[in-house]
Amino acid sequence: MRHQRPRFPLHSGMTLLELTVVILVLLSLVALLFVGVRSWKKGSDRAQSIFTIRNAQQAVRGIQNINRAEPGDTLDNGIGLRDTIFGPSTENFILTPVTGQLPPHPAPGVIYAGALNTYPPVGTLYIYSDNPDYNPTASEHATW
Repeated sequence: MRHQRPRFPLHSGMTLLELTVVILVLLSLVALLFVGVRSWKKGSDRAQSIFTIRNAQQAVRGIQNINRAEPGDTLDNGIGLRDTIFGPSTENFILTPVTGQLPPHPAPGVIYAGALNTYPPVGTLYIYSDNPDYNPTASEHATW
């Protein structure tokens, strides 16, 4: 007698265990993707915060050089250092919606400004974040 082949192979398709393993592998890859995106976002926010602090520091030094002032001197222009740096006019160094308003911080934390009319010593930041993760290190701003 001749043996007939079955119409359908006995092992067609995936077992439930194989399907579960594939789903777990995909979920693990998605979780790694989210961790990477979160790290990228934090690095991007830190860079934006440091650039804002650096630009403000360069504006302070620019105004100080224009006025031929020394660190510790006061700016007596009638509007103050903060209002000279931050504002909606093209005469301001850093554009913000309101005169004297500090730029928004990209991450949890607030940017603080130093004395309103006093030029800070070299190596001291005029504005900084209250979140130390988003501030430049001392070696990064020592010559600002």
